[in-house]
Amino acid sequence: ENEINSLFHLSIDTKDFKLESKLDSKLDSKIDSKVDDTLDNTLAMNHLSNEVSIEIGTTSTTGATLLSLSNTPNFMSLPLELQGYCPWTLVHARGLLVSGKPNLGVIRYNNLYYVCDHNLAIKSFINDPEFYLYKIKERIYKNPEYIHLLRLQKWFPKTSIMR
Repeated sequence: ENEINSLFHLSIDTKDFKLESKLDSKLDSKIDSKVDDTLDNTLAMNHLSNEVSIEIGTTSTTGATLLSLSNTPNFMSLPLELQGYCPWTLVHARGLLVSGKPNLGVIRYNNLYYVCDHNLAIKSFINDPEFYLYKIKERIYKNPEYIHLLRLQKWFPKTSIMR
């Protein structure tokens, strides 16, 4: 706690109601390098996602199928798992919740429907949905708040938010 307090100093000017924070230069450089790494990874991922294409309606060897508005009559009313968040991003971005894009297609796997944020995520999830579902469950064991946030009570039927 003392280490944190030495890195982050807080001062409040009661006259102007201003909240000012001053970060140590070491912390600033760490944050800058993390932001740069994240931007580099995002740019690389966007480049790859433009090169990856999946054919709509094709069923993979895992049993996952990419559906679209043109081949699915009730496309707009499909119940999306994970509250419509991208499973790939949830796994690879350390729990970050990013909305999937149904316009890229909806993946049907075991009669459940998932959406992803980009084409690379779609391809990865279709090729190994069990890996992603396992990794999401693993994350939920560490962060149980996801159970109710993502409405995954069926995976963990004995959980309750009541005390």
